[in-house]
Amino acid sequence: MSRSEWTRETINERYVIYQGKTGYRYNLDSLLLAGFARLKPGLRVLDVGTGMGILPVLLCSKEPRLVITAVEILEDQAELAQTNMDVNALDQVTILRNDIRRLANSHHNRYDLVISNPPYYVTGCGQHSPDSIRSQSRHEGSLCLEELMTKAWKLVAPRGRFVCIYPADRVADVLRETAFTGFRPLRIRFVHPKANQPSRVFLLEAGKDAGRHLQVEKPLVMHDENGGYTEEIERVMAGGSLD
Repeated sequence: MSRSEWTRETINERYVIYQGKTGYRYNLDSLLLAGFARLKPGLRVLDVGTGMGILPVLLCSKEPRLVITAVEILEDQAELAQTNMDVNALDQVTILRNDIRRLANSHHNRYDLVISNPPYYVTGCGQHSPDSIRSQSRHEGSLCLEELMTKAWKLVAPRGRFVCIYPADRVADVLRETAFTGFRPLRIRFVHPKANQPSRVFLLEAGKDAGRHLQVEKPLVMHDENGGYTEEIERVMAGGSLD
């Protein structure tokens, strides 16, 4: 992918992100996920399927003293992610061009936080994009839920956390796989387009060897009755965290 095929976006008035003019482009889901994750200095973070590197940039804009490893299977996207780290001088982020399922055992039990905006549509469901990169980022052809949870469990350090976002109609699948793997669901928050509309996606934090009770947080509403973004969404888009 040449630079002529990129667009340049500003992140929180401090960072920039380059992404393709076509194909997969980051959306509000990444902002919500970064705003949902609980961060503190020194956390060892692994981003699964980083794409062009949007999550590391967002996370570092909130807490620059993180140590992040970001994994991407697609070569063009991994190269673009490295470019984005370089232009933002984010030396604390390491980009790995690899298949998360094949990460060496040296990565196991290593990360305080594993975070992912995964390809969350079951193959055969949802609208497939003719663009191969966009399709692979949205559908489970290369990484299914079971594989993601199983590998995340191995990667997360004792008492660490796994954070993800999935469509609301997959909540039963995700919670079942979470329990089967050994994680304990700790926090869940459903995201609604409007207050009177069904949930579109949900955010989940699960723990390894930690916590026994699930906190169902208040619904996150994206748009007010006039169609504008709610105050909480506006704050997240400006670089803040969720309530």
